[in-house]
Amino acid sequence: MNISPSNRTAGSRVFCVLAAIVMFSGTSAMAQQPATASPDVDEQLRYALNVSEAFQEVTRTIGPSVVNITTTAEVPQPQRPQRPNGLGRDPFEDFFERFFEGMPGQPRFREQQQPTPQQPRMRQGQGSGVIVSTDGFIVTNYHVIAEADNISVRLVNGDEYDASVVGVDQETDLAVLQIEPQSTLIAATFGDSDDLNAGEWVLAVGNPFGFENTVTAGIVSATGRQLGIIRSQGVVGFENFIQTDAAINPGNSGGPLVNLFGEVIGINTAIASRTGGYMGIGFAIPSSIADPVVQSIIEHGQMIRGYLGISMNPLSEALAESLGYPMAEGVIVADLIPDGPAERAGVRVGDVIVSVNGRAVREMEQVRDIIALNPPDTVVELELFRDGEHHTREVTLGMRPTPDEVASMARPQTQTDALGLSVQSVTQEMARQLGLREARGVVVRGVDPGSLSGQAGIRPNDVILTVGNHEIQRAEDYHEVMEDQDLAQGVRLRVQRGNAVQFYVLRKG
Repeated sequence: MNISPSNRTAGSRVFCVLAAIVMFSGTSAMAQQPATASPDVDEQLRYALNVSEAFQEVTRTIGPSVVNITTTAEVPQPQRPQRPNGLGRDPFEDFFERFFEGMPGQPRFREQQQPTPQQPRMRQGQGSGVIVSTDGFIVTNYHVIAEADNISVRLVNGDEYDASVVGVDQETDLAVLQIEPQSTLIAATFGDSDDLNAGEWVLAVGNPFGFENTVTAGIVSATGRQLGIIRSQGVVGFENFIQTDAAINPGNSGGPLVNLFGEVIGINTAIASRTGGYMGIGFAIPSSIADPVVQSIIEHGQMIRGYLGISMNPLSEALAESLGYPMAEGVIVADLIPDGPAERAGVRVGDVIVSVNGRAVREMEQVRDIIALNPPDTVVELELFRDGEHHTREVTLGMRPTPDEVASMARPQTQTDALGLSVQSVTQEMARQLGLREARGVVVRGVDPGSLSGQAGIRPNDVILTVGNHEIQRAEDYHEVMEDQDLAQGVRLRVQRGNAVQFYVLRKG
């Protein structure tokens, strides 16, 4: 089963509400005696019609705020394969050259052949978007407009505008566009996705398979889905998807998922499918993530995230028991950035984080997502479990650092070794910041420029995965293995830098 972004073209699926709702035993009696339908039958029909009218009202509310997005990008034509003689020509060209060459009145083919540059071809894509301000700001998925040279937005009334990119946030797969409309637009309103429950009615609106302003209905199948599709693109990724069975197809990406009040509670993003089309499982970015990202991009041109300055680990059953914590799941503070926001507020290594701003947390992703959706200088309240008691600390968030700044802020743990390296164990938080799939190995914190490592090109933030044939899980493993290495014979390191992994052999003399 593939999980893939649902952008590129658009279609529709008919969802028969009445067939799902009008399922009652009196149906056959009503068919036999239409003039004398029972009060119960009338009541159930009225209920079905009321639901249908509610869907119509939602459609009238959200429809004017949904737009079609078309993108074009220039794609260079692939070069024609070269033939052994270097001419780079198709065998049919040689055939026609031999056929026409020498015929009366025909020019010589080789003399007329002039090299012509490869003509680029245009790639076109389609998606959806939703207007979020009356003066022309529009939210869509990042993957809808990624690498586009030109972006066109068409409103429900047929007006078409060129759009510019205000800012993007790859970590949530969101982008904000802007157009200059000739009249005031109708903006959608964000609802609170945190109030959603499985089983609630929702409508998805967009342009599936090119059919503009298509509406499909369904329910919330689940919330809090982690798919890994954003992290697979090499970024940290904040994923907390709403799963729905409302039909989402290619071209729906960037369109709204709305509740029965007509409020946007999600941005349609992906589908799970074996065929590339709708199979009953679609995913949307919840408004609790989308709304702050959109507001930050509109105000700053980018998403500016808050930062606690801690490293976290999941709380195992054995660890919880050793701490006297009554639950077998949770989040424990594994390390603190020196003089970071959390350390200044009195948070300590070994504290169990019970809640953030009153919201109970059981997983590291919950803590990270809550913090990251608040801007710097926001004061958040942490409830902590320490030494058998609950404590509260108010932390003023700092600005989330870039991946290149992470290692330099970490607490020193080692001195420069025989290879000219100082290293530190990779924590869960550092793994996320550096775009690693798991917390293993040691991260290089410093390199002596004149050392074997410096001469070989090893850099800070490189992650050492193996030394010789030994897998490295933490700094202790690295130092233990290094004690047995002979630099005269050479030391083989397997090193990850970003998404690339390569080997180095360091040898003295």
